[in-house]
Amino acid sequence: MTIRTIAIDGPAGCGKSTLGKKLAERLDFFFLDTGLLYRAIARHAMNTGVKFNDEDHIIGYAAHIHVEIKQIRPKFKFELNAATVTDLYNKQIDMVVPTIAAYPEIREKVREIQRRIAGEGKIILAGRDIGTVVLPDADLKIYLDVSLDIRAERRFHAQIKDNRTLEEVKEDLLLRDLKDTTRDVSPMKMADDAIVICTDEMQPDEVVEAVLKHIPPDSE
Repeated sequence: MTIRTIAIDGPAGCGKSTLGKKLAERLDFFFLDTGLLYRAIARHAMNTGVKFNDEDHIIGYAAHIHVEIKQIRPKFKFELNAATVTDLYNKQIDMVVPTIAAYPEIREKVREIQRRIAGEGKIILAGRDIGTVVLPDADLKIYLDVSLDIRAERRFHAQIKDNRTLEEVKEDLLLRDLKDTTRDVSPMKMADDAIVICTDEMQPDEVVEAVLKHIPPDSE
């Protein structure tokens, strides 16, 4: 079977983006970290004064979200309500994204975008509900299983703008896991037909090789 769509799921800080980027380079696929879309919406909502805990306000905001895809390959470029949104990676966004992503109206908007992009083929999407909700018919589903301690250490050493302690990073990840797995709409969980890869003792290139073993040569 030729592989044209790959879903990568797993908790925050498990290495989905790293795997997706490296795999895309090896396969000449396009990679989209779907968390980017939620981060962009969270940043835009912050910039426009949206009340995150007001459901009616969020529903009204979601109804008027328009994402225009400017380019998919070689790099994904888009505009949100005719504006380019920047500064998507900091502690403030980390704390807001789970709240924004839990609203059904926001998730439906993002799913529409994800499926539109996936229709192009030769696509790798990474997130928390890709294999279960966004692309349940993906040709290959990968779930990255990584311990909380390892995820915290990796994120702690990779942080650029934040000055959080290792314990603070771990607490943030634990809170994110709780929100992701207990939200009412498409909670994070492993697809029944996903290939599980535990990466605690693996380097990024080793994870890529582990995935490539499941991809027929004619997909490359």
